[in-house]
Amino acid sequence: MELHALGLNYSHDGSFDIRRPNGSGDNLLLIFKSSAVVRLHGREYSVSPDSAILYKKGTEQIYRACKGFYINHWLHFDCDDTLTRDYSLPYDTIFMLSDAEKTEDILSTISRLSLSESGRREDYIELMLRMLLIRLGEEYSLSKSGQPPRKRSHYADALERLRADIYSSPSGSRNIADMAKTLSVSPSHFQYLYTSRFGVSCYEDILCARMKNAEYYLLSTDMTVKNIADVCGYENDVHFMRQFKRRYNMTPSQFRQKNKK
Repeated sequence: MELHALGLNYSHDGSFDIRRPNGSGDNLLLIFKSSAVVRLHGREYSVSPDSAILYKKGTEQIYRACKGFYINHWLHFDCDDTLTRDYSLPYDTIFMLSDAEKTEDILSTISRLSLSESGRREDYIELMLRMLLIRLGEEYSLSKSGQPPRKRSHYADALERLRADIYSSPSGSRNIADMAKTLSVSPSHFQYLYTSRFGVSCYEDILCARMKNAEYYLLSTDMTVKNIADVCGYENDVHFMRQFKRRYNMTPSQFRQKNKK
């Protein structure tokens, strides 16, 4: 794949009107951030903000503003058509993004990489373009399923960072009150937000992260159970062994003996 050009949040007045009968000479991804009118397959469609379309090279591109102003993201690139098929992403089809911010995060990363002085810049960009196509394929499948777009919470980014931190550093000392402060909400509201976002309580997620970490050390090292309890964030091995047995119905030593190759 090859990146040609990328623009984020490009804005125009109500006279904006693009007409390319033979396309732009490459593939074009458009993400509409304002309402617009798109002519496709001989018909005009009114599209809402956070709609997207991936034009195939050579396809007619006709779209315009419809409410006095126009804003979009755009990406011109070349790719093998087998990739879009592999990622279940059709050309020349309008679909809604259920979580536009995640797609925009990928586009922002590609934009930053395009300015990088790294000797492997092109490799990085190609990987991110693949990630973008995968993401868009998932979004298209969700839109086709008829499920309503999931409304992204005001706290979504902060919650996702917290969860990533929990799983990347499960041994860290954490409590609900401190995590709630990072979102400037009460502990009870934090727990509600966390469970609503991930379908599991924060406490259960911390426990799951620690148990996964324990599994890793039990099966890939010869560390003692006491040392594993320590690196997994437990104050003592008794508490660790009690929680481990409750979850796996066996002690850490029995788990190691049964599963270690």
